[in-house]
Amino acid sequence: MGTLPHGVDTVHDQYPLFGILYIVFQPLLHAYHANPLTPFLVFMSLFIVVVRNMKLPHFLRFNALQSIMLDISVMLGGLIIQYLPFEIQASWVGLFLGIVTWVTGMGAVFYSVFFTVQGKYCDIPVISEAVYVQIQR
Repeated sequence: MGTLPHGVDTVHDQYPLFGILYIVFQPLLHAYHANPLTPFLVFMSLFIVVVRNMKLPHFLRFNALQSIMLDISVMLGGLIIQYLPFEIQASWVGLFLGIVTWVTGMGAVFYSVFFTVQGKYCDIPVISEAVYVQIQR
């Protein structure tokens, strides 16, 4: 959910096909960000109900926690860009960082979905290692 807003302006201008993603998920994004408490409640419910439930399969708990970790990493990228001086944000450096955040976030999401649909564990170098440490078999 956090990846779409970062590069939607610049990527949509250059590649209109990716703008369709934003149009499709726009109602869901509005509902998700309508209340500042909603993302926190979704995070906590996903973590408590899915990740910490030992009755659910390891594959499901792994993918749920990996999605949480991906969201946190994209949020950190957005926070770093947000707290840069305005001159840097408005220059080509800020534009480049926004596009890199969007491309890596969406790439990781598509990569994860591709392997999950096949029934395989997705191995994203730093994130998957952190997830394996947190998930008990």
